[in-house]
Amino acid sequence: MPEDHLSDLGVNRRLTWELDFEGHRQDRKLTPGCYPVSDGGVRTVSNQSGRKITVYSDDSCYGDKLDLKSGTFTSATPFVGYSIAVWGP
Repeated sequence: MPEDHLSDLGVNRRLTWELDFEGHRQDRKLTPGCYPVSDGGVRTVSNQSGRKITVYSDDSCYGDKLDLKSGTFTSATPFVGYSIAVWGP
């Protein structure tokens, strides 16, 4: 269940996994900007940042994109994400 994986997540965070909440979990507290994703990309993303984030298919915040508002997650993005932009003031 996704809720099990999100229960220990504090506010102002975003989490990523390789796919379907499995594999290496990356937990990042981020300020606005563009951030490359390590470990070969991600397919599962949870946004608890308090800001909109955009997952990109390129490692420099370009290419195909998927927007996620705060408080949402996806267990399988339509592409492998190689960078994430955090929006906001």
